[in-house]
Amino acid sequence: MLNRSLVLCVLLLVFGTYSKACSCAGFGPACVEAVSPQVSAVFLGTVVAVGPSARTPQSNVFGDMLDVTLSVQESYKGASSKQIVVTTASSESACGFPFKKGEQYVVYASEYERKLFTSICQRTLPAKVVEKDLGYLRKLATAGPTVFIEGSYKQYTFDPHFVPKFTPSIMDHYRPAEEEYRAMAPMTGEEVTLTAKNGEQRKTKINADGRFAFEDLTPGIYSINVGVPPGLAPPIGYAQGLRSRLDALEVLPKGCAEVTFRTQPDGRISGRILNEDGSPLANVEVIVWNSAEKFEFYRGAIRNHNQEGGAFDLGPLPPGEYILGAYVWLLPQGFPAMADERDRLTNATLRYFSGATSPESAKKIKIEFGQHVDSIELRIPFDPASWKNIKGSN
Repeated sequence: MLNRSLVLCVLLLVFGTYSKACSCAGFGPACVEAVSPQVSAVFLGTVVAVGPSARTPQSNVFGDMLDVTLSVQESYKGASSKQIVVTTASSESACGFPFKKGEQYVVYASEYERKLFTSICQRTLPAKVVEKDLGYLRKLATAGPTVFIEGSYKQYTFDPHFVPKFTPSIMDHYRPAEEEYRAMAPMTGEEVTLTAKNGEQRKTKINADGRFAFEDLTPGIYSINVGVPPGLAPPIGYAQGLRSRLDALEVLPKGCAEVTFRTQPDGRISGRILNEDGSPLANVEVIVWNSAEKFEFYRGAIRNHNQEGGAFDLGPLPPGEYILGAYVWLLPQGFPAMADERDRLTNATLRYFSGATSPESAKKIKIEFGQHVDSIELRIPFDPASWKNIKGSN
């Protein structure tokens, strides 16, 4: 999916007709991107000039395009000239990469009509932040056909004393290790199982740094999974840049897969939302807030809609004390069409456990490590007939 997204991004940059906002799937590690058939050139180069593009239409829905001329210091794939011109959008909101004159970059570019294009959807990055990439790329030409799969398995600890060294932003082109901005601990000793398509299995253990590796593998398709101790939520796993299921992980010759697993304490709060008469109440949004944090209605720790029969189940949650609230968000005739009517519906039906009308009066729910607190009942007075004149949006 990522490779298709890169091609789509390039085509939209040149002929864009759909939207002015950048949207892409992200990129994977060097050992995924460099061997991708959709990446035509990979090189280390220094920007010598940036100017309006003479090679593409100047006015498309993404704005102007820029030609970036780079002197090539090292070529790893498809870059045979001493100078190369790469085109990108002039705006980051249109996926353009923000090249700076005099800076050195490792560039990953896709080819379209014999021209090279790059964007923030590809792994193009300043050379100073990708030393590991350079170590791999410099060996690529002489590397054997075998592949490797590596990754990490850690849990979020939610340590209140943790001091982040970095503040993530949706505009980040590069982020340091997750440990620098989230409180985490390695899942040392947990087992990782790798299964080839032919059924052959290999196993290893998570090391003290929370990492694992399988080396000297045959290119092909693999599945991978990890164990989880009691009290922790089922791990969320993903392969960086691949967007593929972990039971069908394809690794190309000379390439790799970088797999991330994350878990956290599996505290949960579950129960039912009822009407005043004790009948199940449908179309309710249920929210929990950490009572130790400043209360902000639209920033609950977890929110979800209840299910048939009024049932809800919210989690995973770390240990702590929580406030639970709920309100009717959807009328029988549909979502209230007017904003003031939506607000009125929320304000009229909002209740906090156990029946309070303000978060200050709510009864707190305490969650220990991995504890499931169930059988919670919250009653909300709601008479559909009193809202029948409100126009629904569906």
